[in-house]
Amino acid sequence: MRGHVLPIGGLKEKIFAAYRGGVKKILIPHENGKDLRDIPKNILKSVKVVEVSHMDQVLKEAIDAEEIFVETTTMAAVPVRNESAVSRATN
Repeated sequence: MRGHVLPIGGLKEKIFAAYRGGVKKILIPHENGKDLRDIPKNILKSVKVVEVSHMDQVLKEAIDAEEIFVETTTMAAVPVRNESAVSRATN
């Protein structure tokens, strides 16, 4: 493994699914850039598509310190449900 990002299949379907799921930023292999012509313009305007060719780029684009902080603080406020305690109480 050298960190090169390899092309993928089914990019159109993956982008449609990400769009329907509310994803705002999509990283795709650089070699799949030509496949973007198959994606409707209204979808491409709604999401940010970043072409990457190496894992360094993936990490730089995917890891955003501000997003991590927001996720961490948001998750800390959510109570955690102990499934084993619930199952014992209901049995």
